[in-house]
Amino acid sequence: MPAGPQTPAAAAWDAVWRVQWPEIADAVIEQWQEPLFLVDRRTVVQHVNPAGRQLLRRQGTGEDSPVWPLSHALGVDGPSAMRLAGAVAAGQKDALVASGREGTDLAITVNPLRLRGQPAGAVVMVRDPTAAEQRIADQVRGQRMASLARLAAGAAHEIRNPLTAIRGFLQLLQSECREGTAARYVEIVSQEIRRIEGITADLLLLSRAPAADLRPCELGSLLRDTCDLLRASAADRGARLDLAVQPGTPACLAVPERLQQVFLNLVGNAIEAMPHGGTVHVAVRQATGRADGGTGLVEVEVEDEGPGIPPEVLPRVFDPFFTTKAGGTGLGLAVSDSIVLGLGGRIAVESPPARGAKFTVRLPALASPGHG
Repeated sequence: MPAGPQTPAAAAWDAVWRVQWPEIADAVIEQWQEPLFLVDRRTVVQHVNPAGRQLLRRQGTGEDSPVWPLSHALGVDGPSAMRLAGAVAAGQKDALVASGREGTDLAITVNPLRLRGQPAGAVVMVRDPTAAEQRIADQVRGQRMASLARLAAGAAHEIRNPLTAIRGFLQLLQSECREGTAARYVEIVSQEIRRIEGITADLLLLSRAPAADLRPCELGSLLRDTCDLLRASAADRGARLDLAVQPGTPACLAVPERLQQVFLNLVGNAIEAMPHGGTVHVAVRQATGRADGGTGLVEVEVEDEGPGIPPEVLPRVFDPFFTTKAGGTGLGLAVSDSIVLGLGGRIAVESPPARGAKFTVRLPALASPGHG
């Protein structure tokens, strides 16, 4: 269908786009979420977007490297380097999976670039499949938790209203029934009401948005306090806590009270996972890699010496209301996951057969050592 005559406003916008096109193109490149490289016809890198610089850091190539061919920067194998160079030189589209440094797979797409009708190199998009899949999994997990949080908030409020009335009438019954079978039944009901109140409190915490009053949090200090709070509980079960804090570990932004709840839950679970005693190993350190915002990462590992988590259970440990513990609510790990996701981090779990379980919390660092 032929385009109709342009209005004066449309013509004015066209003029703005023509004048600002270089700025617009730069913004597209810089904000593109996948690693993107502009290379000349020799595949020498002329420009890298922020996502590309993050990929190079993961590949062990510094941002301040001299001008280099892209295949060398990524450390791809010889046949893939030749194929990449050939596609760019010939001005042809191509897509390949190459082996990068340390055996990592890289999905590479070559899109020829022409300027004034002449071949001028290529726009090369490079994707780390593992990292991309993890980002997608994190997004899906975050969306699912957001949906569950909305449901949890509504359910908790609906439960609390009648629960308040029940507790009021129960207190009247307690004043009337002070001994005998009726008093015992009233006490049992009171205990169950307290349990329901605990569940509704967890549901409300699950639904709570990340707090706006984030402040610097030293994870080493926080974990020392956490371990001190749980040492007596560990000793009662014949367990001990071993805490190792890497000097110079950067702080993160958090609400310390809420973040401590995460570690009280993880360390407490680790203690309970060792009915015959053992050691819970807790490590605080700076992690390799970068957060999505380009900052460094800090991590806390909590590892027990228990029997481990069965493979069929492992994928469901963060699901609300899923638990294998007698009397458990299945909300502890779900709440912990929600808190960490709200801070831009993630919790991972691994459990080799009969070798205990290890939970790793990774959070964006406030600042890297030496950078304030």
